[in-house]
Amino acid sequence: MNLLTVSFLLMSLVKLENTFVKYDDNKIVSITNKCSDDTNVIKKKLPIYHVVDCIGNLLRQVVKANNEYYDPKIYFYSLSFKKEGDRRYLVIESSQYKSSKVFDYVGAVKISGATFLCRGDITIDTIFRMDNNTFLNVCLKSTKAAGDFNYGLEPSLRGLYQECNEIKINLEIYTRATLPGYRMKERKNKKPSS
Repeated sequence: MNLLTVSFLLMSLVKLENTFVKYDDNKIVSITNKCSDDTNVIKKKLPIYHVVDCIGNLLRQVVKANNEYYDPKIYFYSLSFKKEGDRRYLVIESSQYKSSKVFDYVGAVKISGATFLCRGDITIDTIFRMDNNTFLNVCLKSTKAAGDFNYGLEPSLRGLYQECNEIKINLEIYTRATLPGYRMKERKNKKPSS
């Protein structure tokens, strides 16, 4: 009787595994149902990544603070990442699907209903982890006049991000809203000696 129960359980598991494999093979998420046939449209199929909690918390705060400014159907966040030795550099700015400045994205992160298209060294760093067989179809339009916001030269947040244990991240964020709970450290100008 026990042998029959074990066999039945194994057969059930095999069926579930096959179903899961079929589901895995088709895990493609689309932002838009169709891309236009315009010659300026660039179609990308990007792998989806997950980020460590400390970066995830930061990205959630960016989305939450800027929710009223950026409709996720029109805008995405461009996340540029660079790793040099033990230092990491992270720049986040908003961009439009119809008006993209760059196209060398290598992955995507989905957070709180928003999309972060990622470029740079995300494939070689442990703070980014690829979700196997899950992709995001994206249509980006090339334009010479990319971006309709004038932020000036000042970021809404800049500094050394210290929320990740033993990971040093130089951070710059260029969005309309500042992030509550985060602040930039003011530089103190040295007074000339008399």
